Amino acid sequence: VVLGRRTDQPVQWRRWVWFNVGLDAPPPKVITVVEEVIRHTDIPNVASNPQPNCVLMDMDDKGYARYALRYWLTDLVPDDPTDGMIRWHIMAALQRAGLKLAMDERGVHLTKENEKYEDALHQREVQVRLKSLRRVELFSSMTEDELKSLAERLRFAPFVRGNLITRQGDRQSHGLYLIIRGEAEVFLTSPGGERRVVNVLQKGDFFGEMALLTGAPRRASVLAKTDVECYRLDKEAFEEILQARPSIAEELSHILAVRTAQLDSAVQDINAVASRPDIAQSRNEILETIRRFFSLGK
Repeated sequence: VVLGRRTDQPVQWRRWVWFNVGLDAPPPKVITVVEEVIRHTDIPNVASNPQPNCVLMDMDDKGYARYALRYWLTDLVPDDPTDGMIRWHIMAALQRAGLKLAMDERGVHLTKENEKYEDALHQREVQVRLKSLRRVELFSSMTEDELKSLAERLRFAPFVRGNLITRQGDRQSHGLYLIIRGEAEVFLTSPGGERRVVNVLQKGDFFGEMALLTGAPRRASVLAKTDVECYRLDKEAFEEILQARPSIAEELSHILAVRTAQLDSAVQDINAVASRPDIAQSRNEILETIRRFFSLGK
């Protein structure tokens, strides 16, 4: 047991949460994914200073790497429940990043013997994804084959309550999220640090379409208000469909122009009639941005 006390601060207890990941996963990626989610999520009883850190502790001869997430517990009573919450965040973060927790060899052999069963589960999952995509206005002009292609490319992205799904101003991530369970809070942060909630998203809602289609920075932050399950669609997954049928960009640009105008009105709290934007001009600008972002010809 390692206890620590900083000047004029209560006693804190250093805790270790262990987990295993396959050797095919680059350690820097594993460490970054885990540290980012733990450090940027407000988890009760987890100290922000010293910061939690993830360490590669060992490499096992069974084919997996052993990691530890080290953090300081601020209340010494709820030790196991806090460890459990940390594990939950780690599992969800690794799953979103496409990194699998290590399985023992018996589990691997069992999976190989049940490939037909796994394929049946996958096909059932694709049908569920198709049903979700058909409800999204953004994809209303797509054919059934195009929707099925999208469904195959969606990635399951779970978030634990308190996780920041997207961050305002982020220019690096270009994914669209479709909520299939839970609630998420959309909020804006002013230059002075003031936070204002502008919307609450539920099952069937989607967000991030401008980042996906134009590469624009995130206009707002989205926080998991409850445990949330999403499908994520990345630029690379959408690019093949746009390249095959570039005319989709024209249909998408109109929907984006309308949604952008609605968001602007809600965010600015101004009279919708007095500030009504030129939808046609906005559409043309968005269309040109989509074409540049995906390198589409006119």
